[in-house]
Amino acid sequence: MQTMQIDRDLTWEYDLKVPARQLFPDGKLDGLDSWMQKELERLPGEAQRAIAAAYDEENRELIRRLPRMSARQQAEWRFQRYAKDYLRTAQGVDDSVGGILDELDRLGLSQDTIVVYTSDQGWFLGEHGWFDKRWMYEESFRMPLVVRWPGRVPAGSTSGALVQNLDFAPTFLEAAGVPVPADMQGKSMVGLLAAGGAEDKSAATAAGAQPKPFREAVYYRFEESKGSHTVPRHEGVATDRWKFIRFLDLVDPATGENIVELYDLEFDPEELRSLAGDPAHAAMRETMTRRLDELRRLYRVDEVAAPAAPPVREIKPTAAITP
Repeated sequence: MQTMQIDRDLTWEYDLKVPARQLFPDGKLDGLDSWMQKELERLPGEAQRAIAAAYDEENRELIRRLPRMSARQQAEWRFQRYAKDYLRTAQGVDDSVGGILDELDRLGLSQDTIVVYTSDQGWFLGEHGWFDKRWMYEESFRMPLVVRWPGRVPAGSTSGALVQNLDFAPTFLEAAGVPVPADMQGKSMVGLLAAGGAEDKSAATAAGAQPKPFREAVYYRFEESKGSHTVPRHEGVATDRWKFIRFLDLVDPATGENIVELYDLEFDPEELRSLAGDPAHAAMRETMTRRLDELRRLYRVDEVAAPAAPPVREIKPTAAITP
């Protein structure tokens, strides 16, 4: 159902920076490739030439070899171009962050500045045969979060606490000494950061109870079945060990219920075997379903969620080569 498979769905010009018109001089270009050409034409000529020069040698070699390349060889070439471009981009971001930190040092502002590095979701780099993101699986579910706060956050400390991007605003407000509005759904991370990522166990220990984590579970929702890359709408809940996913438009014809998946991240970190149908894990499935429904109510999901699309009752697998 998805259109984000490396061997099948990466477009030549838009995703891979290969001039599609040189590959198919007499053919009709893919919609994204045609759009990309128009976007590139908007750039200054110097920038256009720099982009072309960066890829020129490899692209010429590909165009020469392509008629003789097998489907497998093409898939491997696509993966190498995509993965290297992604890693080059990450390196460029890293270099830029270093430049900002150096400038703070030069201006004498380092000790008075909180630096927070985060991003959108992570991207698949071939896991499950995919590129892009969108799914609740770990590779795109996780997001980087690095904080430098001299005098408050111990250098080199790390945390396994479950935090989300909805926690950023309350954190920044508290750090700035501004009251956090009661209707904000996130939680301030200031205390967690000041403790070097250690969760506050003092109150629980004093009462003889189990320490309460910063957050016991996180909620996720993806809403674009018919959007870019046609990933089915789904929602889910994740703890530090378990993940439960419910597909909103997909129905199991045997039961008439939404298709669900359950993963034990401790023993199956790559999420390759769903335990949702395993009788031995029926109790955990029930627990995670209850957690999901609790978070739906907490975040008032039914008040803002888009209406459900007609269920997709038949899923036809397509042949694909996984690099």
